[in-house]
Amino acid sequence: MVQVLILSHGALAAALVETAERIVGELADVQALSLDWEEPREALLSRLAQVIASLDQGDGVLVLTDLFGDTPSNLALGLIDSGRVEVVTGVNLPMVLRLACKGTRPQTLGELATWIQAKGRQGIRVGMALEPTLAERV
Repeated sequence: MVQVLILSHGALAAALVETAERIVGELADVQALSLDWEEPREALLSRLAQVIASLDQGDGVLVLTDLFGDTPSNLALGLIDSGRVEVVTGVNLPMVLRLACKGTRPQTLGELATWIQAKGRQGIRVGMALEPTLAERV
């Protein structure tokens, strides 16, 4: 099974996993890694590569990062290896929750990356009032 690593600076990665697990239960194939703000880039890259290698059970690792262009995503993007490591940036709670859908989620790394990106986008909505506003009623 594809393993998933949620990667961020600060506590965001751990908070996303913890929140999702409170809602859907344990996500055994999802891990969080928060990078230290003060750790040198080379040390971060080495640690990230080691974590990815330790997670890979043969089906690859999908890395979900918080923000395109920040250090976690830049480090992860440098480790992309087709069929082994894929990266999707902009992780959000709907994406993490969808990882619990074992029966409907794709089994291959590339398909999972595309699928989870779509699920993240679907989770972003513009709120709209259910009742007409006063201005609309006049």
